[in-house]
Amino acid sequence: MRQHDYPHLSSSGRIGRLATKNRIVMPPMGTNLASRNGEVTERLVAYYEERAAGGVGTLIVEVAAVHPGGRAIPRQIGIWDDEFVAGLSVLAKAIQKHGTVCAIQLHHAGRQTNASITGEQPVSASPLRCPVMQQVPRELSTREIGEIANAFGSAARRAMQAGFDAVELHGAHGYLINQFLSPYSNHRRDEYGGSRENRFRFAREIVEAVKRDTASDYPIIFRMSADEYMPGGLVSEDAQWIAQNLEQLGVSARFGRRLWLTGSDGAAYGDSSGSACTPCRSYKERGRRACYRCIQITPTRTCGTSIEAR
Repeated sequence: MRQHDYPHLSSSGRIGRLATKNRIVMPPMGTNLASRNGEVTERLVAYYEERAAGGVGTLIVEVAAVHPGGRAIPRQIGIWDDEFVAGLSVLAKAIQKHGTVCAIQLHHAGRQTNASITGEQPVSASPLRCPVMQQVPRELSTREIGEIANAFGSAARRAMQAGFDAVELHGAHGYLINQFLSPYSNHRRDEYGGSRENRFRFAREIVEAVKRDTASDYPIIFRMSADEYMPGGLVSEDAQWIAQNLEQLGVSARFGRRLWLTGSDGAAYGDSSGSACTPCRSYKERGRRACYRCIQITPTRTCGTSIEAR
């Protein structure tokens, strides 16, 4: 990489109240290095400290489950109970001692998991079969929706107590927040479904819960799918509206995931062909070339990422 191609990459940046030493961000990627009970392990700490030592300005720790029923992988980091705070504090300090801003991603899988991981039937906005996991989830009641929103708030409080500089809310890739946002997966007929405003209600209540349980200026990052490339799914116009409303709520940065590659274990909406990512097939149908990343690394899971921060 030639430095003059990216003249601002090594300059300092800001995410809300935070100053970063450069504009390089390591996004969250699941490692399965936590214990089976969700505790931080020595191996997990070593993994992240080595990457912080490499000079990244901001590091976002992988998915941390706000509820045991929302885990997506067997050894997912837990943040649903105060007992996790001590281990998370060790992890945050190991990252920060290298001058790296650290956040942690708060997550609930919704329907995109299975009972072998969570020990219970998956839940979602609507009882629609998950095209990835092939299980029918149970529709959440309005009371349960409020409880999960509060669980995100409590998880953010624990992250702040552990010393993390910020939290990221996982609102992308077919997980629970995305399941409410998207008309593809949300067929509810109450105040949480139908209109764009209603489908956004769950995300809004989560942001409000995080602000209530942390501090008014505690930085919040929101990961979102900018275009689902699915009939009846979110499109870029929806993403613009969502981003504007998140900013009005005080969210400090929005990560927009613009595409993902498909594989038998990781297609966001059930495409297990592994031959090309959904956006690339769409591009080819319009007479365009496939993206460079897809040509090189299909069928592994990755995606292009952009960040917009205030």
